[in-house]
Amino acid sequence: MSLLFRAVDGVCGYGLTAIVSAVNFELCAGEFVILEGANGSGKSTIIRTILGTQVSLGGSFTWNIPQEKIGVVPQDLPIDQSLPVTALDLVLTAFLSGGKAVRSQAMLALEQVGMESLAHRRFGELSGGQRRRVLFARALATDPACLILDEPTVNMDAETELALGELLHRMVTVEQKCVLATSHVTAWMNGSRVLRVEGGTVHG
Repeated sequence: MSLLFRAVDGVCGYGLTAIVSAVNFELCAGEFVILEGANGSGKSTIIRTILGTQVSLGGSFTWNIPQEKIGVVPQDLPIDQSLPVTALDLVLTAFLSGGKAVRSQAMLALEQVGMESLAHRRFGELSGGQRRRVLFARALATDPACLILDEPTVNMDAETELALGELLHRMVTVEQKCVLATSHVTAWMNGSRVLRVEGGTVHG
């Protein structure tokens, strides 16, 4: 399998305070990896360090693919709910340029997550679960090699959780994508490699 990312003796935290240390794992094409652990264990801290939005306190976090090949679903995307931004508009922000081809890709991504019928609905008018699905579509739109998902099922109903889990597993097995997700959804763990964040380190 093609190696996409490697963490070696990584240390994650804030300021001078280490939250998680001895972070050692790899991400390869064609695998689904779950970061599992209690709230406050450091899962999101690891995700932010991997993405480079938070400075590592030690070790190395190395990507073998360019940043534009990494799709991200954050815990939340701060946006003024009063802005006249549609679901489609938000997905289009994933692209550096516009045009018909890009618009078609954005619509296809919305269709993949079951949101094509609400493409022109204002983002602020959508429910929490619907907004989460739009964020999924934004991450999928650029056809990334690796998807990083931080608590992606917040505000989702069980049916949507299951459907998105099936979509992600299909992308991994058929398209050889890589998925790294922080999640407590049992169905997503079936067939996945589970890394447990506990006691200030990563096990598994």
